[in-house]
Amino acid sequence: LSEERISELLAGIDNKSFEDFFQRRHAAKRQNLDGEHLTCAFDNTSISTYSETISEAEYGHAKRDPELRQINYTFVCDQLDGEIVFAHAYEGSVNDVTALSTILYRMQAAKLDLDNVILVHGRDYSSLLNAQRLVNQEIKFIQGVRLVEDAVKSKFDECRASLHDVAFYDAECGAYARSFEEPWQQNTESGRLNRKVFLHLYRYPGDDEAKMAEIVRKVEEILKAKKERREVSPELWQSCKRFLKEQKDDHGRKTWLRNDQAIRNAIRYAGLFAIRSNVEPNPFAALRTYRLRNIIELDFSPFKNWVDGARMRCTGKTFLGRLLVCTIAA
Repeated sequence: LSEERISELLAGIDNKSFEDFFQRRHAAKRQNLDGEHLTCAFDNTSISTYSETISEAEYGHAKRDPELRQINYTFVCDQLDGEIVFAHAYEGSVNDVTALSTILYRMQAAKLDLDNVILVHGRDYSSLLNAQRLVNQEIKFIQGVRLVEDAVKSKFDECRASLHDVAFYDAECGAYARSFEEPWQQNTESGRLNRKVFLHLYRYPGDDEAKMAEIVRKVEEILKAKKERREVSPELWQSCKRFLKEQKDDHGRKTWLRNDQAIRNAIRYAGLFAIRSNVEPNPFAALRTYRLRNIIELDFSPFKNWVDGARMRCTGKTFLGRLLVCTIAA
């Protein structure tokens, strides 16, 4: 086909085209489920572009080509075989936590039947508001939890001893685990309903010691440089200055010492991880399912490296068509 004809075809692709395509793909998937749940992982990647006409292209926080505008692009894939079952493009300046509601809306707009789908996502999408949104919409989920919630930290403090007890260790997962039930409420048109959500807490043995050893090594490097009156690199000083304290010796001279309490505070939650789920009560089964979400990276790799999806060299009229073609190719 001529370039003009290809551009005409690509320009005919819109969001409805995405919805129609993935609705059919999802329907085909459901025919083969035989009553089983479809476990889907989703994640986002950024696509750089020089285009001035793509309205979704905005400056964001790209690791690659930060000087260029970017588009955020989400893949939802079957964890069993990696097949992409949904994709959605949106503004490059929107972060993952904010994007979750739009992703769910687009999946539902495409008439994907999510009744027997379990959505698995990482900590970048995690927030109490997003968990409540999933509960309200009766969507089954397994989500990584960021350790910023005081209630989660309190639970870790409460069961710290048992997370060192062999009775709570699983060799296959290489982790300790404890589980708690959280009382959540689902907001419905007829009122609030009580819903059960599981909070799974994990500790990976050795991670806290490894972090402690790394911090101590850097601090000792700084102390040695101070003693020898050598300059300390700004990066090293910035990362470790809170682990040092200054005091005066018997002669009134200032000296630097290691701040062990600051190091204890820094590694207090090192090696700890949490998962929240409304469908999986077993902590190790939840962890095994969560780890499978990395299969989505095997979708991003061919999309970006094999079919030239890493950068959009096109106009606002054709970029959705190019995205869909590259996605099908991947």
